[in-house]
Amino acid sequence: MLPAPGQSRRSVPVKVAPVPHRVWDVLQLPPQPAGPAVLVVLAGLPGTGKSHLAAAVAAQRAVVIIRTDTVRKALVPQPTYSPVESGRVYRTCHTVLRVLLTKGYPALFDATNLTAPGRRTLRCIARATGVSYFLVWVEAAPAVVRERLMRRGRGSPAYDSDADWSVYRAMQATVERPQRPDLVPRDIPGALDAAVTTIVGFLDAGRVASHSIRVALRNSPQQVA
Repeated sequence: MLPAPGQSRRSVPVKVAPVPHRVWDVLQLPPQPAGPAVLVVLAGLPGTGKSHLAAAVAAQRAVVIIRTDTVRKALVPQPTYSPVESGRVYRTCHTVLRVLLTKGYPALFDATNLTAPGRRTLRCIARATGVSYFLVWVEAAPAVVRERLMRRGRGSPAYDSDADWSVYRAMQATVERPQRPDLVPRDIPGALDAAVTTIVGFLDAGRVASHSIRVALRNSPQQVA
């Protein structure tokens, strides 16, 4: 278990709420931070390939992935997905991010992050902890997403997600697309490697190499659950 923040690279004037031990247990932290502390935020509707992209990045660098789906099930073994429950999940994830970044860990937040206020909170966390922030808005064609979510319902791996097509349709109405994301992976052939390379480069450098980067992400229904 990682302790609450004490001495840090930079003083962080925020109150950190306690995080249950079982949440730290599912995060699988490396013993020591590897690379500069940065915050990579994945955002987009369910089934667009966020978790697949996160796993591909983590296969190349020792970044800590914080998934709302995983944290939710650590907090609530039988989730209801109520607004109150979801608020608790996001607040817990935000606290975890503050702790990790203060301790020097590079972190990747894998969640829908569909609203502008929610993303502003994440930018504030990055600013308060003195780290760079990189927003990835992941997109996929609805037909591709529907096939992935249907296979998820038939038992394909889902990275702890319970979202189905009805959830996707309901969440479409809540989307507030960011105006200037740093990276926009799309469901176009042959560019998953380019997206991973761009994020890995940010993790290594600890900063955004250019103001706005546009690359394409190919995730076929056979590749992403």
